[in-house]
Amino acid sequence: MQRRKKLIIAILLVVLVGLLASIYGALTAGPDLTQADSDILILAADKYEQPNGGVDMAYMVRLENGSLKNYTPVYPGGMTHPTQPASSALGGGKMFLHDCLYDGVEDGMQYAKEIVGNTPGVEADAVVVVYDEGLDKIIDTIRP
Repeated sequence: MQRRKKLIIAILLVVLVGLLASIYGALTAGPDLTQADSDILILAADKYEQPNGGVDMAYMVRLENGSLKNYTPVYPGGMTHPTQPASSALGGGKMFLHDCLYDGVEDGMQYAKEIVGNTPGVEADAVVVVYDEGLDKIIDTIRP
């Protein structure tokens, strides 16, 4: 009888851990961009230009039901964050889209989203950073 109780408790613990892991995954998962209309901000960055890369070009990609509808190039020149100052290592002042990744990629993607979102009618649902090395490797796969 003692062994049976331990086995039941062990099974219940495994089920409980599995249930908690499933709930955690559902709560922390990012948005499913394939099932709805969404706008994705793609940042093309030069990884070696400054720490974490400097944004040289950006694109707003419009997806409708997971399919590419259109894309719009966004040149980062002159685009600044409405409130966040630039890193003190850059001399402070306004944070430009080009320098948004300076203090870290995760914060930088949020800053980029806010900078581009400062333009009327533009709102990104997600942000993706593509470094020049990654882009070169993608292009290499289709070169003759």
